[in-house]
Amino acid sequence: MVAEQLNNDYGIGVRSGSFCVYHVIRDLLKISHEEEQAIIREIENGNSNNIPGIIRASLSIYNTKEDVDRLIVALKEISN
Repeated sequence: MVAEQLNNDYGIGVRSGSFCVYHVIRDLLKISHEEEQAIIREIENGNSNNIPGIIRASLSIYNTKEDVDRLIVALKEISN
């Protein structure tokens, strides 16, 4: 999981999941009705590994340019 890797390997905290807007995530990720039904069946059988979600990095006034640069480097390394 990318969020765990950002935290464990780079010390960068992010939020991951559907953020209470599953229908928006479903639309963004272009999950079909059939795929959604398959995910629901998996969850009903105790497997939550395929619940779709996204990662959100929150920035604030206290973050520096170096913080953003570190996030970009981490994401590039993870994606490779």
